[in-house]
Amino acid sequence: MSGATGTVLTAQGRALQAKAQVGAQLQFTRVKLGDGVLPVGTALDSLTDMVSAKLTVAIQDCRVIGDGTSRVRVMATNESVDTGFPVTEIGLFATDPQKGEILYSIVYFGDQTYFMPGKGGSVVVDQTFDLITVIGNAQNVVAVINERVTLATKEDITVSIEEHDKNPNAHNLLTALHLWQKGEVVAQNEIRFSAKASVLSYKFFECTVGGTCGATEPNWPAVGQTIVDGSVTWRVRDLRSGSGMPIGHTFQVLATTPPPGCLDISGGALVSRATHPDFWAWVQTSGVLITEVAWQAQAAVQSSVGFYSSGDGSTTFRLPKLTDFASGTDTGRDSGTWRTDDLRKHTHRLNVATLGTNVSGGATSMLFPQNDSTSTLDAGGTETRPKSISMMWCVKAFDAPTNQGLIDITAMANDLAALKTAQNPTVSVRQTVLSSSVDINGNPNYITPASGLAVNVAATAIPVLLTAANGEMNRNGKLVSDTTISGLTNAAINYLYADIAADGSVTLGATTLAPVYQNGGTFSVASGQFTFNISTMTQGVGNGTTSNLSYRVFIGEAVCSGGAVAAAVNYALKGQAFVPLTALPTTGTFSNANINIGTTAVTVSGALVCQVSELGYAIGDEKPMFGTGNGGSFDNAFYMTARGLVLGVANWSSFLVENRATAGGALITLANWKWRAVVRRAW
Repeated sequence: MSGATGTVLTAQGRALQAKAQVGAQLQFTRVKLGDGVLPVGTALDSLTDMVSAKLTVAIQDCRVIGDGTSRVRVMATNESVDTGFPVTEIGLFATDPQKGEILYSIVYFGDQTYFMPGKGGSVVVDQTFDLITVIGNAQNVVAVINERVTLATKEDITVSIEEHDKNPNAHNLLTALHLWQKGEVVAQNEIRFSAKASVLSYKFFECTVGGTCGATEPNWPAVGQTIVDGSVTWRVRDLRSGSGMPIGHTFQVLATTPPPGCLDISGGALVSRATHPDFWAWVQTSGVLITEVAWQAQAAVQSSVGFYSSGDGSTTFRLPKLTDFASGTDTGRDSGTWRTDDLRKHTHRLNVATLGTNVSGGATSMLFPQNDSTSTLDAGGTETRPKSISMMWCVKAFDAPTNQGLIDITAMANDLAALKTAQNPTVSVRQTVLSSSVDINGNPNYITPASGLAVNVAATAIPVLLTAANGEMNRNGKLVSDTTISGLTNAAINYLYADIAADGSVTLGATTLAPVYQNGGTFSVASGQFTFNISTMTQGVGNGTTSNLSYRVFIGEAVCSGGAVAAAVNYALKGQAFVPLTALPTTGTFSNANINIGTTAVTVSGALVCQVSELGYAIGDEKPMFGTGNGGSFDNAFYMTARGLVLGVANWSSFLVENRATAGGALITLANWKWRAVVRRAW
């Protein structure tokens, strides 16, 4: 936030400070962030409230420094911000014993702002900063800490810290809760949780390689990924995934799709080892892994195959094919083996007609036809089976959170390389730079020429926020440190771009191939060629044979000649550029404005602005520009080049407007007016 005024004590703040010098309590209550613009001629110390407050943030700590100032520590988060805003002012409020709550001090940043994004996006703000403010020799300084209205004095805070540091059992709770601790020795298969408030509560960390933890807690990656911490390797797991169901657990589900984190094993599908590393590791130790040749041999003669196969031997493995009834193992029959259907040996009663009876010596015998072959009537189907309900066989394969409004990576079961993770933020304009440092006219200025064939990208003082679109998905990225794009091509226009990864990290680059923006059509497969389909908001970069999925946004240009950057171009923020008040061209000439949108501009909103009163117009009055000229003809005031906007007076002497004094038409005096415009993309 370079260019800030520093902390300014308001008139009410000075009055309260004077009371504190003679024993009154100085109690800070809260801090507010706002996007207000200080009215011209208004002194900061005369303010009694924020110009435009947008967000109240919690005070975390308050300490008297000892040099007549105090440090108020604040935690700012965007979890309650519906719509993002630029932070131009920060106000510290305090309680006056006679007046109640007052604005004690304020910091004003002007146009050097930090952008606070709205909630629900990929950018999650959870940032602590300090406000240093004057208190004089006041000693009874307190603050309302958080929202619990708990008062903490300087003495309370100091004593608490000293007692904690001296207590040998201060961190026993960390051990009891299995929280991560620096320098701790951890064995394989042990788990730990994070003590960071910013880490989602459902994440836990399983030790896959034992060792000693590092000095600082890692920045934990996404669920399913691994990270090295000191000599320990952790895999991030999800408490919600399968309610503790272990990898490899096989079960049936009454549904048409597998539950999150599970795969359908009724069809013998091939899956990726890289996509399912934990699952593949389990398969190799399961005892039911055979070669692909053996698997296919069973599938050719069996209705089910109860084994996994090694797939192609390097990148894939095959799932079982379970369509039959399952039974427990028995003697001589191992897990996974298949057995054909069979019918237990049994007898039937047979009723046949007789030819009569023969009585001899008191005994009766039955008479049957000779050479008669008799059988029962056939009945039934092609197999012996009980009544049943069809259900899907599934296996627990990976950790995946259920859809709770945050992320949904169930599509991972289909081995998609680009998962629908937390990369679908809502933005007002897609495929653009959202915010950066700007000049006095509101146009970006963070890209500047560097030495040789390179440009500097400034992002330390004011971060650069970007968004890239691909179909239904957006990815937001954030540059937070100054960097350089080097190795540019001489004697060419270099188109500067940012590639946004799934975690929001940004990689900068350049190409001499101009980006292609089109409505419909196929993507170019030329190596390095970027194509963006406006109608579907999809994009890709060619590799010579196909066009690969990308999340790339172009941010500007570098025109290189003579071994140096002759001009650096910043593309407009949010797809719109501002042309400031500019003198009108003289008759028969043109006034040019470089709008730097990055694509051919489509819509223009312009106005003539009165500078000297005439024709019934006062200074500051505006007249929409539609370019009507003499004799009822039109001179088409605006026309656009690939990167520029041009205003022309053509061969006419001036612009025809309504004369407010006479209600007729009249030509303006060119020297008495100026023009301005806003140029926007139509998508």
